[in-house]
Amino acid sequence: METKQYSLSELKVLIDEADEKEYAEIAGALSSDGRAGVRKLGQSLDRRIKAIAGAEARIDELKAIENGFYSEGVKLIAGCDEAGRGPLCGPVAAAVVILPEDSRIRGVDDSKKLSAKKREELYERITGEAVSWGIGIVSSDTIDRINILQATRLAVKKALEAMSVKPGMLLTDALKIDYPVAQKAYVKGDSTVYSIAAASILAKVSRDRIMDEFDRIYPEYGFSENRGYGTEQHMRAIEKYGPTPIHRRTFLSKEALDMPKHTVGTLFEDKAAAMLIERGHSILERDYSCGESKVDFISLTRGITVFTAVLSPDSSMSESRHTLTDDARITCAKQAAEAYIREKRVETPVRFDIIIFEVSPKGGHTVRMIENAF
Repeated sequence: METKQYSLSELKVLIDEADEKEYAEIAGALSSDGRAGVRKLGQSLDRRIKAIAGAEARIDELKAIENGFYSEGVKLIAGCDEAGRGPLCGPVAAAVVILPEDSRIRGVDDSKKLSAKKREELYERITGEAVSWGIGIVSSDTIDRINILQATRLAVKKALEAMSVKPGMLLTDALKIDYPVAQKAYVKGDSTVYSIAAASILAKVSRDRIMDEFDRIYPEYGFSENRGYGTEQHMRAIEKYGPTPIHRRTFLSKEALDMPKHTVGTLFEDKAAAMLIERGHSILERDYSCGESKVDFISLTRGITVFTAVLSPDSSMSESRHTLTDDARITCAKQAAEAYIREKRVETPVRFDIIIFEVSPKGGHTVRMIENAF
């Protein structure tokens, strides 16, 4: 290749448009060019070639275990991992993913080794290439009730149930799942097995997105930064404001539990917000009012604008009556939704959901969600 006929800027374009198989030849030609700027460009290309070789070698290393199973005739190998076992608040998230046998996504590794930007990029690559994948979310309330280990296993089962194609074998990060599929567990699997590493990225990004939504509701706690872990700033916030409804009571000290709970609105509305966020909703409005009409939540999920009314014992609705179509609060919520659609010129499909909280005779409360209530 003769480089002297090209300017430096033209050579940069040539490299950007070249196939990676041509890099070595181009780098050799650049190194023999008399221009200092061109030789420097060649050195940069040499570093790119070495980085590609390193990334490819890392993929070979991560895929060694799976390739062994493929050679034995095993098909549809899935990796699974979780995020959020250690934080003081928020859900635990699990991901299961089946990638094609010939998948080679550069950069896939233990999610903890990657930047947030890189994880987001890889999330799109992984989900776009996957044969099938699923995410499972288990709330802090459930974590408190059944413990974090059982909640993690439940999150993996939810992720498996969400998959359109079921795996022939499940590779886990040192976790045994009660599910009818052949399994192999690997200590530090997220840094030694390709599909487990991919699952770790999906789980981490999914949970981080949830914590970003919680940060909008509880900005005092810095959830976008600490992700619910017990950082110094987070602990100071608990001391000042008390625990929120998404904090895990079994993870907090007695002193923290004795503090007044922090709420933005009513306790039930805060719990409803958590339900929506953990189901993948991005909350657009809370307590949206138009005149005397009000709807509790307006959110966006999977391209659908959702209006949600929260019915609870502290609302104007009778505790014993659930004839929802006749309830004044539902009528007001529908009117507010119609006003919002006109005001914002909503073009997405819309849905009206209801979340109902009921006090249990034995104490505590039960909750159910009705989608497409009208």
